[in-house]
Amino acid sequence: MTPALLAPLAGCSFGSVSGGDEPPLGVQKHAPTLTGTELLGRPTDISVIALGEIRSGILRGRRAAKNQTRLKWFLSQDGVFTMGIDAPVSHRYAELHHALRRLGQPIPANDLWIAAMAIEHALVLYTRDTHFAHVPRLACV
Repeated sequence: MTPALLAPLAGCSFGSVSGGDEPPLGVQKHAPTLTGTELLGRPTDISVIALGEIRSGILRGRRAAKNQTRLKWFLSQDGVFTMGIDAPVSHRYAELHHALRRLGQPIPANDLWIAAMAIEHALVLYTRDTHFAHVPRLACV
């Protein structure tokens, strides 16, 4: 089973990870949701970049306390890990940044970091954001 890396603000939002009885976490309006079964059925990494974006979205929302509780619960589940940036990821970032600029298809910096993490650690990126399709060697679902 291939581990996954989430990029929630790149087009996805967390669904009801506690079994379907709560509305989706308000990370992004009108975004498709991923359910707990889809997320927790495999090892799931969340980049610190995406986590910062999620937390920023929570703070902007009307249900900040409830959504922070739900995020804390999700992050505490077995098989859910937070992934940071290290030297190999920074090299991958630089290579991707250069390649995409040469192709005339740069992507936002935060998304580039997320892509670099996914490629460097051989992870599948769960996203609905179409610009990730331009990133060489990136597996997206």
